Amino acid sequence: MKHNNYPSGSNWHKWDIHTHTPLDHEWNDKPNNLNRDEVKERFAKDYVKYAKEKGLSAIAITDHNFCNSVDELLIPFIKVEATKAGITILPGFEITATDGSGIHILAIFHEDTDFKAIHTAVERMFKAGEVLVPDNGTVPISSKSVQEIYIELKENPIGFDFLLVFAHIDRDNGVLNKKTITGIRRAQEWLNENVKIAQVSSPGSLKKDSFIGNAMNDKNHFYYRKMTFVIASDCRGIGTKELDDGRYNLGDKFTWIKAEPTFNGLKQIIHEPVSRVRIQERKPDLKLASNVIKRVRFINDRNNTDLFDDDWIELNQNLNTVIGGKSSGKSLLLTLISKTIDPSVESEWYDELIRDADFEVEWSDGVIYKLKDGDKYYDKDGNEYIKRRPISYVPQLAIHKLIENKPDEYRKIILNFLKEDDDFKKYYEDFERTKDNQVEVISNEIAEIFKNRSLYERKSNELKELGDGDAKTSELKNLQEQLNRIENKKLTPEEAKEFEEANNKLKETIEQLNSEEEILNSLSDYEKIVLKRIRDLHSDLNQEVADITSLVSPKTQTEVFSVRDQVNEAISKLESEIKHLFSEKKPTQDKIDLLRKTVEDETLKVAVYNKKTGSQEDIDEIKRKIDLITSGIEEIKKFNIVVNRIKDKIDSSAKKIIKTFKSLTQIHLNFKREIADKYSVLIADDDLTLSLDIGFDIDKFFIDFFDLFDRRFNLVDLSPNFDRNTYSFHLQSHPNVVENVLTHLLGEEKKLNFKRRNEVEKAVRAITANYYQLNFRLRQSGEDIEDMSYGKKSLILLKLYLSLNRNENPIFIDQPEDNLDNRTIYSELREFIKEKKTLRQIVIVTHNANLVVSTDAENVIVASQSGQNNKMNCKFRFEYVTGALENSFVDEEGCGILGQMGIKEHVCDVLEGGKDAFREREMKYGFR
Repeated sequence: MKHNNYPSGSNWHKWDIHTHTPLDHEWNDKPNNLNRDEVKERFAKDYVKYAKEKGLSAIAITDHNFCNSVDELLIPFIKVEATKAGITILPGFEITATDGSGIHILAIFHEDTDFKAIHTAVERMFKAGEVLVPDNGTVPISSKSVQEIYIELKENPIGFDFLLVFAHIDRDNGVLNKKTITGIRRAQEWLNENVKIAQVSSPGSLKKDSFIGNAMNDKNHFYYRKMTFVIASDCRGIGTKELDDGRYNLGDKFTWIKAEPTFNGLKQIIHEPVSRVRIQERKPDLKLASNVIKRVRFINDRNNTDLFDDDWIELNQNLNTVIGGKSSGKSLLLTLISKTIDPSVESEWYDELIRDADFEVEWSDGVIYKLKDGDKYYDKDGNEYIKRRPISYVPQLAIHKLIENKPDEYRKIILNFLKEDDDFKKYYEDFERTKDNQVEVISNEIAEIFKNRSLYERKSNELKELGDGDAKTSELKNLQEQLNRIENKKLTPEEAKEFEEANNKLKETIEQLNSEEEILNSLSDYEKIVLKRIRDLHSDLNQEVADITSLVSPKTQTEVFSVRDQVNEAISKLESEIKHLFSEKKPTQDKIDLLRKTVEDETLKVAVYNKKTGSQEDIDEIKRKIDLITSGIEEIKKFNIVVNRIKDKIDSSAKKIIKTFKSLTQIHLNFKREIADKYSVLIADDDLTLSLDIGFDIDKFFIDFFDLFDRRFNLVDLSPNFDRNTYSFHLQSHPNVVENVLTHLLGEEKKLNFKRRNEVEKAVRAITANYYQLNFRLRQSGEDIEDMSYGKKSLILLKLYLSLNRNENPIFIDQPEDNLDNRTIYSELREFIKEKKTLRQIVIVTHNANLVVSTDAENVIVASQSGQNNKMNCKFRFEYVTGALENSFVDEEGCGILGQMGIKEHVCDVLEGGKDAFREREMKYGFR
């Protein structure tokens, strides 16, 4: 629902608040026949075209002494063209007061002010009948002082809405120019509280070391005052011809003003001169388009078109406040914006309300999110993307719920706050990843230890089964000595020769006998196979002939039988030939018998000599035993090597665990040091600091470690830091405790007194586990946040939400005042929000006027649900209007409650203390 031309509220616009027209005697290249309307219209078109090229949004036309007659004025014609171009024209005049040699003052009026009324008021500031704009170019000086000019306008029956401005204060006829006025009178005029805006001709006049700069910064106490400074062109042309030195064209000098380009917008710079005025070339405070939501809207279901106002709801890049009566749709709007961007946001009963509708969010770079699209979103060209942009969402009573948590949970909340800062989040995630890697290394090494311990036990048992290595070595020595004694019995050379020859012949004959018997057996087997195959073939052929002959004629049968008989005869001959062939090839039985006889003879000869030197069987038996024992000793040696290697692996893993645990401890210490170096000061202006203590989860340690042991076992035997039921934790010494205990657990298992058997691995895992705790603590001026009052905690946590994200993503907060008293909001929170809104887009749902007016919200969104508080909407059940605080009107004929008044009136009507907040601000700056 639109009811103003500036639905995104107060934005930066170029203003030129001191300009002239060809009515000025110094105007360059004046058109001829300016008394004719068509010439005025043509000039107005050129004037506005030039203003648009310069990017101006608002212009105050302040011709000297206004005019002789309103019929001469160019302002009405310029205003018509400017309205088409979206440029605001404020009427006004420049006048020379009687003070000093003549102080130049600008009077600027509301855009709807009647020109005749202005002219009449100007005439009252001069002697009766005096020509205000003479043809000779000599501009007459008013008979009124600066104060009298103010009184004249203030007390005028027409009820002017106007502002006075000191013109070109650093130049001729400027209030601070010593040629204009000097001494105490200059200071008196400068300190006139009824003039709240001063125009300089050059930005250099505002430098810190300048006269005006010192007055601004209170270095020159005599001239110090609250003042809003601007710069303007004081133009004498629109770029058609070259100007005289010291003269400028329209818009050559301008001021950036953050407000609606209206008279009401101009008045805001009196209340907020620091945040709403910039004298510079570049547009101020530009945020990344990808960090700013441009606008949002409901999309009604086509079958239900009267639920939501589906016009775009514009957002400002800075502070947006959502106001309205109870159940008017404030939180609904905030929640749906958040949920459309981040589907994980909980939306309570709103899900049912918007079941048949959709919601759309458009970012300033053209990217669009839709609620029904879930995790998808699209760029301005319709291309689908997956990655979502981050936001921070603080639902109603979220701070309250956080504060109710226990201290341990509360510290986790602080960590979650800190992780809102992307730099911190990355550093913390690196810390967590490194820490987890160390913990995983320890876990893997423990698994390796107990795998190797199991293998060590099995191999040790196998080694025992191989026997005593020392006993085997002793037995081997005895057998070697016994063999030596037998082999040392000597034969005569002749006997030795005969013994050797007999022994060799015996071996050769045995080998020959074995060979002949092998040949005989093989050929016999082969013969049986061949003959069987021939007989089988013979039988198969006869059967085949029988099968064939049963199918043919008798004549053919005769022929087949004839051939069969011939084949049978041939097979019989072949069988006889094969038997003969095998009989010729086989060794004869006589030959084999002869070889056997030779073996017997030579065996007897060898036996005779063996009786003299000992039995060969004894020698062979001894050698066999020697070989067996030698093999056993070698096997034991190999097993010992394997077992020792396994033990070395266990020792190596234990050392690696200790080294890694010490590294894990150092990682925590480094993290603590980094926190102290980089993040100790969170919000400097509030003296809000962060510290980190490395604690120890003693409760979990007792469950995991202490409860494994019988209470009769004194754990002090494992480490001096233990007692029967206690553990004295110290971060620096804890790694040494882990090392001592681990050594005992792995080396003195039998001495440990566990409640149950085989608990060593559990104990090792428990003593080497990471029980370190990160205890983040917040302090303000030395006071721990855990000791603070409820309201103070709430304020600090809310400030953290607003502060801890350097990516400048939007933040949405639902009714932060629920946790804070009004004094705290006004005294501490408002200035903080004013600072943070320049860094990130903020949207706040609130009932508190101080969070709207005192924070100088750039955009106010007013929500209304038809029927709530007996108020009716124009068309839809839920309607919204947006605009700046300076948007002000009353229209009893307007459509619906939202169309009957401006933003300022809604703030005063809806918010508790709304009128008081406006009144206090205006009193603070002395403005009525």
